[in-house]
Amino acid sequence: MALLDDILRLFGTNRTRLRWRWRVLAERMTPRPPRKDAYKFDNKLCAGCGQPAGKDEKACPSCGTPLPAIAVVRATRAIRWLIPAGVPVATMLLLAACGALYFVTVKASFAFLGDAAGRSFAPHWWILLRYGATEGGHLSQLGEWWRTVTACFLHFDALHILFNGIGLWIAGQVVEERFGWARALVVFVATGVAGNLVSAWWRIDRGELYLGAGASGAVFGLMGCIVGHALRRRGGAARELKARFVPWLIYGFIMGFAMKADNAAHLGGMAAGLAFGAVLGERDRARRVLPAAAWAVLAVLAALLVGASFYLAARHPPPPPVLA
Repeated sequence: MALLDDILRLFGTNRTRLRWRWRVLAERMTPRPPRKDAYKFDNKLCAGCGQPAGKDEKACPSCGTPLPAIAVVRATRAIRWLIPAGVPVATMLLLAACGALYFVTVKASFAFLGDAAGRSFAPHWWILLRYGATEGGHLSQLGEWWRTVTACFLHFDALHILFNGIGLWIAGQVVEERFGWARALVVFVATGVAGNLVSAWWRIDRGELYLGAGASGAVFGLMGCIVGHALRRRGGAARELKARFVPWLIYGFIMGFAMKADNAAHLGGMAAGLAFGAVLGERDRARRVLPAAAWAVLAVLAALLVGASFYLAARHPPPPPVLA
């Protein structure tokens, strides 16, 4: 059991939390007969003071805070019913996006290479460039800035996406649990772009020819966000976060040097993550840099930026190489 507890702790959970999540899921899935004496009330709760208000109220009668429409309240309740508490939605969506694009690039490589593809499950370099990997000439000379966004979701091989997927799951669910899904999504995209920009600046300045892809810059950004948040807090929870994620950052840089990975992207993502962690407030605290609604808007804009970047990558394909 001690080994199991260590493995679960590595992934940011424990047996008690797993049992609790399973109980919540089982309760939600258990059908319950309707009560004949039950009444349905359409009401609202003020986000400012927590006082109930009628469905037709546009402002809280107690403190005057504007209230959402009843349709928004019903939609929010439906989402909360469908998604159990504690499920890292943004992290799972990011993992799914990375996995889906890896499958697409591998399949496109088989179609591009034909019989020459063999049994390799590593996407061809031109396919990665076609789908939006970073490259010095395309960034500095052609100004294809969207590659700094699309490259965060592309990977070179199965081992690459496996390591990044594990890191994203471990760090992403912690960020999402403490700060919420919207801020987790914004931090992932922003730190990933920051890492790719630092990597491009470093390599272009040195005149290197390179092809950049991977979510590792964003993963280092998520871990940096956790460490930056823990550094400005006291108590056992902050010490536990530092004890978990500072070694992850150190081992990540050591592995990066050993495997000749893109440590410039790791450093840029981590620095941006530390900056986020230094200013972000936990989602259940009143003091925030921005209100929750503003972070939701930023998350939607980040998602639109990702979609627009892949659209631009599809509209500007590089010329295919001549296969021998």
